Amino acid sequence: MEKGLELCSTPDVPTHRNGHTLDLVWANFPGPETRVAYEMDPGSDHLPLITELDAGRHSGGHRVSRSPEDTEEYAEVVGAMVGQWAPEAPRSIGDLDALAEGIIGTLQSALTEKPTSGIRPAPWWKGPVKEAYQQYKRTESEEDKLAWHKEIRIAKRNFWRKKIEEAHRVTDAFALARWAGKTQHKSSPPLKREDGSKAITPKDKAEHFLKTLLNKAKRPIPGEVPLLDPTQPNPSALLSNIFPEEEIRDALLGVSTTAPGEDNITTDYLRTA
Repeated sequence: MEKGLELCSTPDVPTHRNGHTLDLVWANFPGPETRVAYEMDPGSDHLPLITELDAGRHSGGHRVSRSPEDTEEYAEVVGAMVGQWAPEAPRSIGDLDALAEGIIGTLQSALTEKPTSGIRPAPWWKGPVKEAYQQYKRTESEEDKLAWHKEIRIAKRNFWRKKIEEAHRVTDAFALARWAGKTQHKSSPPLKREDGSKAITPKDKAEHFLKTLLNKAKRPIPGEVPLLDPTQPNPSALLSNIFPEEEIRDALLGVSTTAPGEDNITTDYLRTA
C-alpha cells in the first residue's frame, strides 16, 4: 500500500450480521493476523475481531534473561571487560561519541541471550491446528491460511463446549465465565488529617489531597531573586550547560521504566553495570 500498511484481516470474510465486510484491520509492520472471533460474539451487529501479535519473543527465538543470578553474572562480565579497556579522555565531540559507542558495545556484549522456553501454548493448540499451521507456513497460500483459521475455530469451539459440559458446580460456572474477581472491591481507606480527623467521602479526600499538595509547593523566600522576573516584558531564564554528576546519574538510573531502547539495554542492567 502507498502508506506502507498491510491488511491483516481477510477481506471476503463478513464482519457484519448482514453479510458485509465493514471492519478491516491494518498494520504498518508484518506479522499480525486478524480473524473473526465467532466464539466471542456479544450479540451486536458487528462481530468481534481478534488480532494475534507475535510480541512475546525476541528475534531468533531468544530472550535476554533478567533473573538475579544473571544480573550478578552480568556485573562480573562487565567488570572484566572494562578492566581490559583503557580509553583516553575525550577531547572532541567525535571522541565523546566514540567513547559512548564503546560503552554501549561493552554493555551489549555482556548481555546473554537464552532460548525462549516455558511459554505454555493454548490448550487447543494441538493436533489438527498445529498440522494446519505447519502446512500454511510451508506454502503461505491463502487457501491454507483459511484452512488453518477454520481448524482454530473448530478446536476452540470444541474446547469450550467440553468445559461447559464439565461444569457441574456453581463455582465452575463462575470460573468459566470469569465472574469471580481476583481481588475484593472495597472503597479506599480514609485519609488522616494533621488534626487527627479523617477524610472519608470522596469529596473530603479530594480536598485534603489538594490542600496537602499545595502546601508542598515552594514558597518565595524574602530577598531571593526569582528565576523569572514577571516585571520584565520578555522574561527569560539562563540555563547552564554544565550538568552535575549527581543529576546525570539520577536522569539515567532514577527512572522506573524497564523498556529497553534500540540498544536492548534496560535500566536495571545500567544500574548493575
